[in-house]
Amino acid sequence: MEEMTVTGLVALFPSTKEERDVFVEKLIDSVLAGCVNPLTVENQLAQIEMVVRRYRSDERVNEYIKRI
Repeated sequence: MEEMTVTGLVALFPSTKEERDVFVEKLIDSVLAGCVNPLTVENQLAQIEMVVRRYRSDERVNEYIKRI
């Protein structure tokens, strides 16, 4: 299997409200069914939140977005 790139991984995330709702419901179902450890999911979601904050606060990204 080919290694996943960072942008490839981000592309797997929901892009619309409908996709987001399905994603969240499937995640909740997986936790409640015991398919995944809820503490692991909590940690991963916390890390994702930090990634989003760092990306959005990066001045290089903000300047680039302003130019396009």
